Order: sequence, then C-alpha cells, then structure tokens
Amino acid sequence: MHKMSEIIVAILHNGIEIEEFEEYPFDLDGDSDQGTAGKFPFSYLITAKKK
Repeated sequence: MHKMSEIIVAILHNGIEIEEFEEYPFDLDGDSDQGTAGKFPFSYLITAKKK
C-alpha cells in the first residue's frame, strides 16, 4: 500500500496537475458494511490532467 503523500508526489513529478481532491468517510468499493463510516477518510478521489 502507498502513502497518500507518495501518490501525490508521483502525480506532480510526472507533470500532472491535480484539479480536484476529495476524501470520503466511507469506502467506495461498494461494500455495504458502513459500520466504520465517518471515523476517518477511507476513500479518495483525485482528478488530474496532464499539463
């Protein structure tokens, strides 16, 4: 598993511009188990575009 900071650095070092970054307090994998929802960010969505 990669740290979020490693992912963002890799994106930026490859000349890709982050347009939007969102975090969600639930898992976006479709799992119906929401018992931990709201505890901390489980999923992130990064929208980026090559410069």
